[in-house]
Amino acid sequence: LTFDTITDPLLILDPGLTIVRANTAARRLLLPDGQGELIGRKCHEVFAGNTQPCALCPTRKSCEQGRVREQIIEHRFLGRIFLVSCTPMYDSGQLAGYVHFARDMTRQRILEKQLVQAQKMEAIATLAGGIAHDFNNILGAILGNADLLLYRLPGGRAGDRGQEPPDPAEIVEHVRAIKKAGLRAKELVGQILSFSRQNMGERQDVDISPVIKEGFKLLRSSLPATIEMDLKIDPDLGVIRVDPTQIHQALVNLVTQAIGDGIGRIEIRLRNLEADEETCRRCHELIPGSYVTLEVADTGHGIPEPLLSRIFDPFFTTREVGEGAGMGLAVTHGIVTASDGVIDVRSSDAGTVFTLYFPRVQGQSARTDAVTDLQRGSETVLFVDDEEDIVKMRGRMLEYLGYTVLSAHSGPEALEIFHRDPAAIDLVITDQTMPEMTGLDLARAINQERPDLPIILCSGYSDAVTPEEAMAAGIRRFLTKPLDIRHLSRNMRELLTRETP
Repeated sequence: LTFDTITDPLLILDPGLTIVRANTAARRLLLPDGQGELIGRKCHEVFAGNTQPCALCPTRKSCEQGRVREQIIEHRFLGRIFLVSCTPMYDSGQLAGYVHFARDMTRQRILEKQLVQAQKMEAIATLAGGIAHDFNNILGAILGNADLLLYRLPGGRAGDRGQEPPDPAEIVEHVRAIKKAGLRAKELVGQILSFSRQNMGERQDVDISPVIKEGFKLLRSSLPATIEMDLKIDPDLGVIRVDPTQIHQALVNLVTQAIGDGIGRIEIRLRNLEADEETCRRCHELIPGSYVTLEVADTGHGIPEPLLSRIFDPFFTTREVGEGAGMGLAVTHGIVTASDGVIDVRSSDAGTVFTLYFPRVQGQSARTDAVTDLQRGSETVLFVDDEEDIVKMRGRMLEYLGYTVLSAHSGPEALEIFHRDPAAIDLVITDQTMPEMTGLDLARAINQERPDLPIILCSGYSDAVTPEEAMAAGIRRFLTKPLDIRHLSRNMRELLTRETP
C-alpha cells in the first residue's frame, strides 16, 4: 500500500536493469493507455525507447560508489524531463538490484527557462540608457566625419570658399573613422540580439577584455552618477574558452546586484592568476593552475552570513516584489559553471567581492578578425535588396572587384532578370526581409530551375532561417548584415571556385 501511494514513479530493478516491480505512478506514466505490462521489461526500453542503457543513466555510478546517485535526464521519448535517483541494493554483499525513482521536473524546467529569459530582458532594460548613449556616440562619429568630408570635398561648401580640398591621407582618415564607428555599431547590435535570445552561443578561445570594456561603458552610461566605477585590466591577459555574450551577461548581473541603494563604488578587475595551494584552500572548488579572473567589488552593506549560502539559488531575492526575479546570480553561477569556471564570494560590512575564475587555455591565441585583401572575380552576380542605397553601394563595390552585377530591388524583379538568361548568372546574393517575396522564397524559386546555382542569403538576424530551410532552398551561405566587403568577397570566391567544374 505504501509503495503504490508514492506519487512519483518508482521502480525496483534487478542487476540487469530489468523491472521487477513498479508502483501505480510508474504504470500511469509508462503505460498511459493501461495496456501492456512493465514487469520483465528494461527501464531504458520504457523510459527512452532504447535497446541499450541511457548514456546518462546513474545506475553504473551508483553501483561503483555504493550510494544514491541523482541525474537530470531529458527523455524525448516521453517528452519529459526527470530527476532520476538510483540507489543500489545489496544482499550479503552482492548487488541485488536498484531502487529507481523518477521525479517529473518538466514544468519546473520550463518555468526556470522562462524566468532566465525574463531576467535577460530585465538586464536589457537596465542597459537601455547606456545602449542609447553608446549609439549616439557612434552616430556622432559617423555623421561628424561624413560632414567633414562633404564640407571639404570639391562641390561642398569649402570649395565655394576657396579652401584647399583635403589630401588623400585626410580622406582615408575620415573614411576609416566612419568604418570603425560602423563596426562598433554592428558589434553592439549583435551583442544585444545574442543577449536577448534564449539559445546559448558558441564557446570560443578569446581574450575577454574587449567584452568587459564594452560592458563597462554601457554600465557606466546607464547607472546613477552617484555610483563611482573603476575598471582595471592586466596587460597580456590570457585566453579563455567561453561564450563572450554570456560573460557580458554575467558582468551585467553582478554589477546590477551590487547597485544597492545607488550610492558607493564598484571596481571591476580583470587579471591573470596562478592558483597555488593557498588560493585553492581559500576557494575549495579551485584546483591549482592558470586562470583569468573577473572580480566585481562593491562598497555596499555586504551580504549577511546566513544568506551567503543561498544567493545562487534560483528565485531567491532580498529585493521587494517587482524589483527582480531572483535569477541574476543563479544565471551567473550557471554561466560560470558551463564555462568550466568557479565563482567565489566574500562579504563583510565593508562590501562584497565576487570573483569568477576561468581556466586559461594554454598555447592558444585569441580569435581575431583579421581579414585578407579583397578577392576579385569576373563572374556575373545577381544582387537583390529592397534598399536602393544598398543596391547602388554594393553593386559599385562588386563592379570594382571585376564582377558583372545585375541589380534587383525585389524578389519578383530578380526572378524576371533570372528568367531572361538563367545560364548567364553565376551567383545570387539576396536579402531575406523584402516586400512581396522573401529571400528564402526567391532562393526556392531559383533552386527549382537551377539547383547548381550558389545562393548567399543576407539578414540582420541570424535566426531568420533555419539550417534545414536554407539547405532545402539551395542556400550555400548565410551572412549577417551589415556585410563586410572582405568577408563577402572571400565567401564569393570560395563558392564560385567550388562550383567551377
